[in-house]
Amino acid sequence: MTQLSQMAASGQTTLMQSTGNPRLDLSFGMMLANMANTFAVRPGFAFYNDGNRPNALALRDSYLPNTQGTVLLGRGMLFEQARRSANGDIPLIVICAHEFGHIVQYANNCHERLNRGQKTVKRTELHADFLAGYFLGSSNAQFKIVGNSSSVVRIILPH
Repeated sequence: MTQLSQMAASGQTTLMQSTGNPRLDLSFGMMLANMANTFAVRPGFAFYNDGNRPNALALRDSYLPNTQGTVLLGRGMLFEQARRSANGDIPLIVICAHEFGHIVQYANNCHERLNRGQKTVKRTELHADFLAGYFLGSSNAQFKIVGNSSSVVRIILPH
C-alpha cells in the first residue's frame, strides 16, 4: 500500500494545487522552482488536508506526470507557520527544502543506505535537514521582501 493510499484510507487524499491566494501561489512557485534547480530534482508538489496534525511529507511515488517523487505540504502546516510570526515564510522554506532533501535521497537511492542498520530514521532526517541548510546557505538563495506579514513575505529568487 502506497503512502498516498494510506492517506486515502484516513480521508487525507484531497490534493490541491493552490493555496487559494494567487500572490502566495506565485511566491511558492518561484521558491519551488529554485529548489528544483538547486537540488536537480523535479518532484510534483501539492497541498493536502492535514486536519489537526500539521505536516509535510515527501513520497517516493510520483502522482503528477513528468515528476520525480511528490512533496506534499499540509494546509494546516502552511497556515500555522504563516500565522506564527512575521517571518512565517522562513520555516516554510526550510520545511519545503527538507522535503526536497528526501526527494534527493530517493532519487539517489541513499534513503535505504542512510537507514541501513538503524533503529530509527534519525540519519535520514538529519541528512534532509543538512540539505535544507545547504539550500538556505547556497549562493542560489536570495531573499526579497514581498507583500506583508499576513502572507509569505520573502520569496527566494535565483541570481
